[in-house]
Order: sequence, then C-alpha cells, then structure tokens
Amino acid sequence: MSSIYVVSLGCNKNLVDTEVMLGRLEEGGHTFAHSPEKAEVIIINTCGFIAQAKQEGINTIFEMLQFKPSCRAVIATGCLSERYSRQLMEEIPELDGLMGVYQYSRINQCIQEALEGKRPVYTGGTPAYLDCFASKRKLATPQYMAYLKISEGCNNHCGYCAIPGIRGKYTARSFDSLINEAKMLKALGVKELNITAQDITVYKDGDKGLLELIKALDSLGFEWLRLLYAYPGRVSDELLEYMNNSESVCNYLDVPVQHVQDGLLRAMNRHYTQADITYLYNRIRSFNSGWGIRTTVMTGYPGETSRDFNSLLNYITIHPFDHLGAFVFSPEEDTPAYNMEHKVRASTAEVRLDGIMLRQGEISHSLNQERIGKRYRMLIEGRDEQSSQYFGRCFFQGPDVDGKTFLSADAFLRPGDMVNVVISDAFAYDLYAQLV
Repeated sequence: MSSIYVVSLGCNKNLVDTEVMLGRLEEGGHTFAHSPEKAEVIIINTCGFIAQAKQEGINTIFEMLQFKPSCRAVIATGCLSERYSRQLMEEIPELDGLMGVYQYSRINQCIQEALEGKRPVYTGGTPAYLDCFASKRKLATPQYMAYLKISEGCNNHCGYCAIPGIRGKYTARSFDSLINEAKMLKALGVKELNITAQDITVYKDGDKGLLELIKALDSLGFEWLRLLYAYPGRVSDELLEYMNNSESVCNYLDVPVQHVQDGLLRAMNRHYTQADITYLYNRIRSFNSGWGIRTTVMTGYPGETSRDFNSLLNYITIHPFDHLGAFVFSPEEDTPAYNMEHKVRASTAEVRLDGIMLRQGEISHSLNQERIGKRYRMLIEGRDEQSSQYFGRCFFQGPDVDGKTFLSADAFLRPGDMVNVVISDAFAYDLYAQLV
C-alpha cells in the first residue's frame, strides 16, 4: 500500500468528493502523507468551472509533478479531468493517471494501474456512489463542521455554466441516506452541518422536498444547520418561515442572483426576474433576527452595457447584501454564451468587477457596524498565534467565503466550542467581540 497526498481544489461539493476518495483510499489500506515531499502518490482533485479554476488546476498539477521521481505517481481527478481527459493526458505526458467525477469507487484500482505505468483513464459513468457516503467518507474539514451534499448534477442549464456537461443531469440522493449520513456526522462531533448541492432548492425524493429534509435534519440536534446554493426563484415562503423560527437553522441564505437586469437574466437562462429577487430580499429583511444574506454576481456577460452594470451597482446599494462574491464572465466551450455576440472587453469586465467589490466593501462595513453591541452565539475555530485572539464565526458568517469574528478572552477555548459574545467593533469583512 502507498502513502497518499491529496490536494482538493474548487468548491465545497468537490471537497465532499475528495472526502469520498479519502474514505475509499483508507478502506484500500493506504496511509496519508502530510506533505507532497513524503508521498508515494499525489492526487489532485480539480475544478473546471471557469478559466481561473482550470488554470489553478493545471498549475497545481505541474507543481505536484516536481515531486517526481520520489513521488511515483501523480493522478488528476475531478471536473477538469472529466472535461479535458484527452487533452490532459496528451499534453502532460508526466501525468500518471486520470479519473472523472463519477469514478471514485475505482480510485484504488487507478492508483495500482498508475504505479504499474499503465496511465489509466476513467471518465464518464453515473453518480452511483451517491448513497454510499456514510460508510465511505473521511472528513477533510475540522471535526466540528461538515458538508452534506444532497444531490448531484444540475438541470438549470444556465447560459454560461458548464456544470451540466461535466456533472450531468440532476440526481437527488435518497431522503433516508441523507438522514443516516447526518446521524453519522452528528456522532462524529459535527456541530455545524452545511447543506450543499448545485441547487438545493430543487431537492425532491418522492413526496419529500427541501423543507421536509431540513425539518428532519433539524430534529437531530445540530448546533447549526446552514443552507448554501439556493436558487433565487425557488425559495419558498414556507422554508423562510421555518428557518426564521428554528433555533438551529441559521438565519443565513446563500442565493447567487448573478445579475438583476431582466434582459441579461433571460440571456443567462436564469428563471426569475429582478422583481422575484426583490420579493425574496424584502421577505428575508422583514424578519427581525439580523439575517445574513450572501449572493454572487457576474460582470461582463455578453450584452452587458454600462447601463446594465450601473443598474446592478445601484441595486446592491439599495438592497444591501451582507456578503457578496463577484466574478468576471468566463466563456466556456459547449455553453450557449460561448458563441454569443456583443462580447464585453475583458478589461471592461475587470473594471466593473473592481467597482462592485469596492462598493460591497462599503456596504459590508455599514451592515457590520449595525451589529456592534448585539449578542450572538459564536463558533470557535482556532486561535491566532501572533495576536492570541480566538477567531471563529457567528450564524451570519458562512465557512470559508465570509469574514471572521475575532475574540479576546482569557478563557481556554477549543475549536468547536460555542460561546456567547457581544460585538465590540466591526470592519468591512471582520468583526471583533467580547465574551458575555
């Protein structure tokens, strides 16, 4: 058996795939190296969503290839491998093997064949592993938090998105398998369970939809349940009411709107309008619990005019989001937007992106200032060695993508502890707090 070093790139859904692979590797008798220098086999689980992610994957592959020959095999897996298998194997002859997104059950076989010099390539297939997570998954997150991927693939077919071509059509996991896995995660000590998928709102298993799933998960006793990747046009009032009244479901929603101009939304094949976005926004803000709302927007989509951009900028000013991520449109092969006319110059799209993020910094700072003096429950994630301050998150801060809350305290606290704090200071993305 071999010593394995695994690099996981991309989104939290890809991280879950990495954890599935780790479980398979452990079952196969392999051990794990803490650095690539000490590994016999290196696996890079790649992302292939946009140009920047693809470049990161390629750069990481070449970075890991530098550890050969002490490393006997370098294997690429994930979205980039699924999408560009032939090109990767032809253009990077040093690559020893390749595996797509639905072949993780064969990871041990792939390693063996790679070590034998066969350069295996496993792509295609169907998400047959979806109901096998509970017994074949090794967490790569801190013990106090985990992701629960409730489905695979996507049927939305947004004009810019290559995911349906990579991950295939939407396939929901069974209700029972999700509850069983959640129970397993709870037994491992997970306190924050983050519900994720390409689109969580479309979840359906028989007569059980997302609301029924959230209610069942809520009964298991997690400290926090968090909903990620909610499609703006499908968030029901019933779901929002339940979230607002639940003690453990975070008053936090991740709703990537992409844009607010109806013409661009139609061109993107997003099935909602600006009026729908505004209704959802106002509905959430009507609650008095300080909800955290995260969104994502895109600049430079074909046909976006300066007026469209200014409308987007004005919209987020009038309807401020607590957290906002933005990216420049990336033309992806085999998507409708790839061949669209009226393309926006990359330099123009970058300037617009900078404008969005500059405005969002002002918005986030203003909204965070409103939290000063208010009390919240804080999840401790660690301690900064230089400042000796603890850091973590409150319910309105999602993992990895949002800011942190810093805490000065003489008490001994461990990662995963939940403490009551009062916000004492606030900046654009981070907060400072004291124990109460």
